[in-house]
Amino acid sequence: MPCSTKLPAPVHIVGLAGLNWDRCSRSGAERMATAKVRDRWQQLFWGGIKLKGLNGLFELIGGVLLLLVDPESLHHWTVLLTQNELNEDPDNGIATFLGHSSESLTSHATLFSARYLLTHGLAKVVLLVAVLKTNCGHTRG
Repeated sequence: MPCSTKLPAPVHIVGLAGLNWDRCSRSGAERMATAKVRDRWQQLFWGGIKLKGLNGLFELIGGVLLLLVDPESLHHWTVLLTQNELNEDPDNGIATFLGHSSESLTSHATLFSARYLLTHGLAKVVLLVAVLKTNCGHTRG
């Protein structure tokens, strides 16, 4: 009668000189499946890094725009952009909120927001560049 006991799942052991000793106990199909999963995680990781960098770039652009535009102009543009929506539905919560919020903006609030967006966006872009420089030779998705 053939032996029907299953072998336990391989344990990840990193031995001397960083050798991965569990590779010896796994079949080729298991190693390929593990590599595919690892590649998917790498693609997700690099996709997230790219989105984070894009978000930082948008924050920098928004911070510069807030420095260049005064609060009155910002309120005028907000009213202009939400006017059609408020004509169709005067109880629209988002359009009403935007109108009231832009109405109460001060120059100090816009300066604070611009500073925040500029420093936060700059930090994201600098970290993105550092990660890309560090992992330049590695495989990216």
